[in-house]
Amino acid sequence: LNMMCNYLPGVTTLGKRVERLGRGHAQIVPYQAFLCADGEYVMVGAFTRQFWQNLAAAVGHAEWIDDPRFRTNAARLAHRGELIDALEAIFASAPRAHWLVVLDSADVPNSPVLELHDAVRTEQVEHLGSLRTLAQPGGPVQVAGCPMRAAQWGDAPEVPAPSIGADTRAVLSGMLGMPTDTIDRLASAGVITGGDR
Repeated sequence: LNMMCNYLPGVTTLGKRVERLGRGHAQIVPYQAFLCADGEYVMVGAFTRQFWQNLAAAVGHAEWIDDPRFRTNAARLAHRGELIDALEAIFASAPRAHWLVVLDSADVPNSPVLELHDAVRTEQVEHLGSLRTLAQPGGPVQVAGCPMRAAQWGDAPEVPAPSIGADTRAVLSGMLGMPTDTIDRLASAGVITGGDR
């Protein structure tokens, strides 16, 4: 709900419905991902008048700037279908790498939409140290680091997850106060694993 706070007053107070728009934004047009010729997506956000004008010129349609159907965001919302159809055809005409250069050069907010296998290898992930490598039996494994950090906190310990059942006795006795003989009976009956002393 917090991530959708801009929609809540209209929904809760005015009784409006937010229609399903797939990759689109309910309040800004265009502000969505577009499929490019190579099957990759580019996210484009023309959320100010200047960005809209930059986008229209960048895709070869400077006449859209003064077109009454598209001049304002309210007009673009009213004519979403025809504008998005036109933009989808344009973006489908060239690969994403082309559009990233065009949009950057025109000062239009954009970003590649990455699949996870691409996202984990980006310069930003490396720069931020978003992945941590933990040594564990069987070889190292990469995991997500904590996204919130402060110099005063220091680094979190690099401890791999315990093997299945490794902490069973400690949890049952320490956290739950279960007597040792009860834990022994559970282990003997095969109810718990890691019950060996």
